[in-house]
Amino acid sequence: MAFNKSNGEVVWASQSDAAAYSSPLAATIGGVRQVVFFSASGLFSLADDDGRLLWTYDWNSACPATGIPMNVAQPIFIAPDKVFLSGGFGTKTGSAVVRVRRQGEEFRTETLWQAEQMRNQLNSSVFYNGHVYGFDVAIFKAIDAWTGEEKWKARGFERGSLLEVDGDLIVLGENGRLALVEATADGYHETASFQALEGKSWTMPTLAGGRLYLRNHTEMVSLDLSTAGSG
Repeated sequence: MAFNKSNGEVVWASQSDAAAYSSPLAATIGGVRQVVFFSASGLFSLADDDGRLLWTYDWNSACPATGIPMNVAQPIFIAPDKVFLSGGFGTKTGSAVVRVRRQGEEFRTETLWQAEQMRNQLNSSVFYNGHVYGFDVAIFKAIDAWTGEEKWKARGFERGSLLEVDGDLIVLGENGRLALVEATADGYHETASFQALEGKSWTMPTLAGGRLYLRNHTEMVSLDLSTAGSG
């Protein structure tokens, strides 16, 4: 569903599927503004203006034991026409890059590569300078976005989360360890690290106004980064 942000009125309602945990992704592909949803059965894209179905891509993630949909990580748009997706639970795990082509008024999808790695369970990966950085379950990895080739891997964060800022990766481990890592494919280069929290830390870091916000299951911390490196 789409809502008018000013008054809450429904603008359109379209399609139906069991929900998963992933957030919608807005992107312009083939000159059409669209919203990509990662639901229980895979990707489906709706036109931003009226909700019409543009394209779909199957990715069934239901857990064999419970039947519960477990697509958690948000897909990544790689301009101008590619989408990276990843799943770490259920019957279909691993990652893929899908190319979306516009042919007249229709869209077609093409799998560029698919691999049983970069299985995001709790948090999304990030794309930077031709590479995807993220967690293959509990192993921190960098892979080539165009081929899926693994470039490096590192342990010690368990099922962590990360964000990219000015060519660096701010990485928060599931165990509360915070690290600054260079966003480069030539190896794992950690420039700083300390224990920021204790216990399960599953929420990705948030950076706003020079402050880094972190949380675990019981508490939240704010770190002032505005004076970082000033002596």
